Amino acid sequence: MQSGILLLTVQGPIIRIAPNEVAIADPTAIKTIYSISSGFTKVYAFDVIGELFFSRMFGFMAQAADYRGYITALDCLLPMLTTACVMPSYIRPVFLTGGAIFPRILKALMSLKNVETAAKDAVAERSALMKKGEADGKDDIMNSLFEVMETKGEKVDFGLTEITVEVYVAL
Repeated sequence: MQSGILLLTVQGPIIRIAPNEVAIADPTAIKTIYSISSGFTKVYAFDVIGELFFSRMFGFMAQAADYRGYITALDCLLPMLTTACVMPSYIRPVFLTGGAIFPRILKALMSLKNVETAAKDAVAERSALMKKGEADGKDDIMNSLFEVMETKGEKVDFGLTEITVEVYVAL
């Protein structure tokens, strides 16, 4: 404990003490890093999803940027989609089409196309690696989905399309 306090005193209020651990002695920094509205939580969550699903982070934290505009698209679309989910189904198409006339929502809808493309690319890339025998040892969700397809795919009607949908939802 004393050595940690000494390090923080000498090195500054935020220090890396292990590959995956940071010590923070500044209350304002803690609030900034762990606050829901700080953005850190979102980029961290997306990178964790990347690690769990694809055995690699997307790079939100490393690049300090919104990778492919995912966060911007979700921030814009979630209120609209939440509203659409609770309204009568016969009104939804009009509501969603009407939303496309607003530039910000149109941009978010276009970002969703990027997510769809990213999902297709990720599945194609993993499929190619598996065919070459280079995907062995990947202990991630996508590998588990491919295992389900290989072992039970025909019985449960689970193929590349279903894997792509699962990846799309994860992104």
